[in-house]
Amino acid sequence: MDYEKFCSQILDTNPKIRFATVYDQWAVRVGGGLRKGLTSLLSEHKENELVT
Repeated sequence: MDYEKFCSQILDTNPKIRFATVYDQWAVRVGGGLRKGLTSLLSEHKENELVT
């Protein structure tokens, strides 16, 4: 599956969605991310805490 395309489609559905990401079973990001032009509200550390 093309995870980048999948996450882009999610972001395209609603401009209020800031972040769409797919993680694998080891909590490694395999696609997606923050909408272009925005800055994250979370530090990378806090984001990782949410995933694991």
